[in-house]
Amino acid sequence: MSDGTWRWLAWALAASTLAMASAANAQVTRVRGGDFRRHEVRDDTLLRQGRMEAGFSLAGSWATSHVTRADGTTDQQHSVYAIPSVVGGYMVLDWLEVRATLGLQYVGSGIGGDASQDHFSGVLTVQGLAQADFGLGVGGYLGLGLGGYYGWRNQPTEMAGVRYGFQHAGGVGQVLAGLLVQPGASLMFRGGLRLDLLYGAEWPSNDALGLEGSSAFNAHLMAELSIGWRFR
Repeated sequence: MSDGTWRWLAWALAASTLAMASAANAQVTRVRGGDFRRHEVRDDTLLRQGRMEAGFSLAGSWATSHVTRADGTTDQQHSVYAIPSVVGGYMVLDWLEVRATLGLQYVGSGIGGDASQDHFSGVLTVQGLAQADFGLGVGGYLGLGLGGYYGWRNQPTEMAGVRYGFQHAGGVGQVLAGLLVQPGASLMFRGGLRLDLLYGAEWPSNDALGLEGSSAFNAHLMAELSIGWRFR
């Protein structure tokens, strides 16, 4: 081959080598430094001082048993305890929330299909909840509550369709424990157990009937579910 041909081949080889090197450099991603390892991503929307909460809760329990009479007949005995409430709260600290609840307390009990009693009360409580963030929008809570109730009940009599009326009032103590989940920046779900301790007095609505008043202490262990929204 002539010198011109060799010179042309040398230039072509050099150009192709340079093109491949440029393409290889374009496909390589270089990371310089390791400062990104010093940064931490944190989601602190779950528990934060100054946030407020508004929502609804439902606590309740149900029990049934069978009672055998002296004549051998068996009746079913049941009791229902339910309290739907509206809830408002404020985060005093990053871990402590103070809440107020206003609800309607219903207690139903009876033996068989005819004899039944219905208790209705308005309930107001103030709760303090200690809360912990487990991460990924999941946390737990443990709390105490105090409040009071006022209401009435109807007691069946031996005469069909006739019931005695009673009024009652007293205090409420609460112990709460459970889990909370916040899937977004504001929506929150709670689920757990609640123990209500009630002590109060009862008196007849009509003194002319000759009925006597009484005092009572009751304890109810319930499941509680709630939905709420947190905002500033």
